Amino acid sequence: MLRYSRRFLTRTPRRRQPKTAGKTEPSPTAAPTYTRDVVRRATAILRDQPWSAARPLLLSLPGLAWDSHTVARVLKTHPPLQKAFLFFRLATTASRTFRHDRFTYTSMIHLLGEAGRVPAMLRLLAEMLRAGIAPDAATFTTVMHWLARAGDVDGAMRVWAEMKARSRPTVVSYTACIKILFDARKAEEARGVLREMVAEGLRPTCKTYTVLIEHLADTGKFEATLEIMDKMKEACVQPDKALCNILVQKCSRAGETSVLTCILQYMKEHFIVLRRPIFFGSTTSSKS
Repeated sequence: MLRYSRRFLTRTPRRRQPKTAGKTEPSPTAAPTYTRDVVRRATAILRDQPWSAARPLLLSLPGLAWDSHTVARVLKTHPPLQKAFLFFRLATTASRTFRHDRFTYTSMIHLLGEAGRVPAMLRLLAEMLRAGIAPDAATFTTVMHWLARAGDVDGAMRVWAEMKARSRPTVVSYTACIKILFDARKAEEARGVLREMVAEGLRPTCKTYTVLIEHLADTGKFEATLEIMDKMKEACVQPDKALCNILVQKCSRAGETSVLTCILQYMKEHFIVLRRPIFFGSTTSSKS
């Protein structure tokens, strides 16, 4: 019986299926719009355009959701103050459902305090209270910080008392209060706040220790700074780059070589780099 090879067999032609009428090809999926891109575009509009041109551009900006998260993020990019405040007011009219909350108010309060507009900052805080929005610890800490920077330490302490009456202060709040009191040369009150923080069950952070060590260095108690650093290590809080650089700068200015040697040895063991301005400042002080 003869067997035919496959190469001699003819292939049956394949028929293409006709396209059905009205059936369209699926369109490619559109690229997602990320909040960071929208925030960057909104910030660029506020920086580059006058408000008369920026307002319609913001209202028609694709992907700009008028919600608390987006508005607060735009304000935290530090746009020009006047246009930032107009943007803050525009948000309430751009969407019927939008209402300012403690996050947007705190962001705008921070911008006003940073610009030195303390009366405007306090008016906005009063407006926040009239709107029935309870300030949290972050809001009170922001107001307290900028009041102290403006020289009103008593006003900052009144805000501190109001914060303790309305909410529970955080570690950041306690640290800010301790720094304000140390800068105002009220060391005993600052130590009392530190003891109160520990009694509340809050552990000091590296920033808290930095404030304490900076005060000790300013008063010439350099040996005590090493004792505080040892206590930090016992509490499993490692001195960071900022703390080491501050202490190197203080020691070099005061001519304290023994403590400076210990700090530099610690930085070498933990691969902490000395900042360039502090390096040149310390070398200049050592030469003189």
